[in-house]
Amino acid sequence: MVELFFGFLQLSFYIIVFTFIPVTLFVRVLSVFPSKNDLKHKILIIIDIFSLSYYYFISKENKYRKLYNTLLFIYLALSIFAFGFAIHMYIL
Repeated sequence: MVELFFGFLQLSFYIIVFTFIPVTLFVRVLSVFPSKNDLKHKILIIIDIFSLSYYYFISKENKYRKLYNTLLFIYLALSIFAFGFAIHMYIL
């Protein structure tokens, strides 16, 4: 049972490492196309890694905003589990 838990921690670590940037980048690109921002703001929204420009420039009525927020909360939960995996590896 403990091995299953540590396997879940390791799986969450790999999910974070390999999918966070491509998935959030894809949702940002989908959000930018229908927006009425100028090109400078669109590029800033896509390359900003902290999502500050996404929340500043994308309107609240955007249909991908709820998806983006949900993905960020899922990745936050997975990163907490991944932190548990890192602590486990540090102790052993």
